Amino acid sequence: MEGKKWITKDLLSSKYMPMAKLYGIRMTQAIIYLMLLLGIYMCVLKAGNCEFAFLKLYMGELATIVFLGGMGIFFYALTDQVVVGYMIPLLYYMLNITISPNKIKVFYLFSMSMGKYEWKWTLGIAGVVLLVAGIAIRSKRK
Repeated sequence: MEGKKWITKDLLSSKYMPMAKLYGIRMTQAIIYLMLLLGIYMCVLKAGNCEFAFLKLYMGELATIVFLGGMGIFFYALTDQVVVGYMIPLLYYMLNITISPNKIKVFYLFSMSMGKYEWKWTLGIAGVVLLVAGIAIRSKRK
């Protein structure tokens, strides 16, 4: 398995395009697909006569998605272990289910259920920072 990982890494690093640009393109595609899927899901909810502030919830959920994804990319870049990249956001999600919102304040994932929509800005910005940092770290590794 270890040899296969290096073969893949060698193949990707042999491309004419810088790794950071390649990761950026892939990340942009993933975010666009997630935006589309979230939009479709919320449109289905609206079609089912659910009543909610569409744009507020859409942007809030998008911020949560980017934050958890950024956290995963960042920890994967730090450890070079895909499993860690999946486990840290999962553990953070579980922590948010069990901990009081007063302990983690603006980083509480379910803040919209308390009417704190402005906390999602912090999550979204932190998610973008984690994504950029993860891409930067990952592209520097050889």
